[in-house]
Amino acid sequence: MASACGGFGLLYWTGIRCGELLALTPSDFMLESSRLRINKSYQSLRGVDTVTDPKTPKSVRTIVMPAFLRDGMADFIEMRDDVAPDERLFAVTKHFLAHEAVDITYRYAHLFPTKQDEMAAALDGARG
Repeated sequence: MASACGGFGLLYWTGIRCGELLALTPSDFMLESSRLRINKSYQSLRGVDTVTDPKTPKSVRTIVMPAFLRDGMADFIEMRDDVAPDERLFAVTKHFLAHEAVDITYRYAHLFPTKQDEMAAALDGARG
């Protein structure tokens, strides 16, 4: 499912920040429970790839993924068998991704932590 997998799909469907996406490793995906652990952020500091703690303590969270996104990411991770469980899954920089538009910001699922299961089910239903 090409439209649901990969970095742009994760940004769109989950609303995670670019730095959070770029810090993800395969071990951050808890595919059996359709969850994604966000606990670090990527930055390029003076040309050096650096993974740091997130912006704020509230940024550490677990996101529920809709089934179609979980399945797409499972396929994507399997395809990336060259990446170890603790290595960055998306080896690009923030300049490659840019999601500055306010409409994407409003999709941040962590703003509605008690509604994540409902939102994931609704997204699955909407996709058919």
